[in-house]
Amino acid sequence: MKKVALLAVGLLLFLPATSFGTLLSTAPGYGMVSFWDSPDQRLGTDIYSNDGLTFGPFIVGQTSPITIDLTVDYFFGDGTDEWFSLWIDWDQSMTFDPDERWLYNDSPVNWFDNGTYSLVASVTPTPDAVLGDTWMRAMISPDGPFDPFGDYDNGEVEDYLVSVAPIPEPSTILLLGTGLLGLGGFGYRRKRKEKK
Repeated sequence: MKKVALLAVGLLLFLPATSFGTLLSTAPGYGMVSFWDSPDQRLGTDIYSNDGLTFGPFIVGQTSPITIDLTVDYFFGDGTDEWFSLWIDWDQSMTFDPDERWLYNDSPVNWFDNGTYSLVASVTPTPDAVLGDTWMRAMISPDGPFDPFGDYDNGEVEDYLVSVAPIPEPSTILLLGTGLLGLGGFGYRRKRKEKK
């Protein structure tokens, strides 16, 4: 029995910090974020799901709103400084570059009152953004300012698969239909002239 207890303690000592039930970033192939402490609820209302951000499609050249829902509770309320950052991998390089940090506070926000807060921001894809699916990472932590990867004491990270679309163009079917209608009208007028 003693040997089993010693083996269990030994395993706990040598397991990485990320094995203790902490939440990790989920974007496949990207640098990871992990927290040493038990994670605290900050983004959204459910710590086990990505529910802190609400956003529509990202269209090149157009501005899209993003709503960020924050939950302040007794874990980190009453005067704790918090830093927030949002990265979008516009060039689909499988990394969040420094110039892809879209939203961040350059000084910490001091939360005094527990409760739920909604912040509305706007995002415009860069002109050279690659079209298609890419990843967005949102992170909030008192350990700021921080990078989009690494180990931190506590906080929350959420990764979202997003899509970048081109500027909408008139439908090909609409153009074709208009052209056919014009040709039909032209043919009808010509036929009427021939009858006269």
